[in-house]
Amino acid sequence: MVSRLESQNFLKERLGSTRVSDKGSEMYMGVCKLSESNYKLHRRIDIKVYPKDQFGFALLYFTGSDYFNRSMRLFAEQKGYTLSDHGLAPVAKSSSK
Repeated sequence: MVSRLESQNFLKERLGSTRVSDKGSEMYMGVCKLSESNYKLHRRIDIKVYPKDQFGFALLYFTGSDYFNRSMRLFAEQKGYTLSDHGLAPVAKSSSK
């Protein structure tokens, strides 16, 4: 997708290399060009791609307000889980002496 947007001259500059996380998501950071009437606007753009099984968590993370996201993560923590854009998982119990 990124290569195609670059070939169409929409993506102008990469701000680093495309990163792949250990959880399977990919992230592109760069600059795109928007044509508006007689002038051209350039904007920062981030593109994130997630595996299908993480889509709901990513959608929740990126479309909620910061207050909502903090509240959801706190609620999950109180129930013994950790919540991120990659998923919901039980918190590992540490054995402290």
